[in-house]
Amino acid sequence: MTDADLLRSLGIDPTKLDPAPPWSPRAGTERLDGRHPCACCGQPARVTGAVDAPGHGRRWLDR
Repeated sequence: MTDADLLRSLGIDPTKLDPAPPWSPRAGTERLDGRHPCACCGQPARVTGAVDAPGHGRRWLDR
């Protein structure tokens, strides 16, 4: 499954996701500070990762 397939299957609009920086080993950990909601349910995210959204570049997928 590609990142585009994942976003489509979850019904997530990539324009609603924050831009993600190029790969950084601590960027995801630093992002999990309780201020970013899950892209699906709106609760504080416990997991995050960057996805490549075609036409939109790298985006954070907070879950």
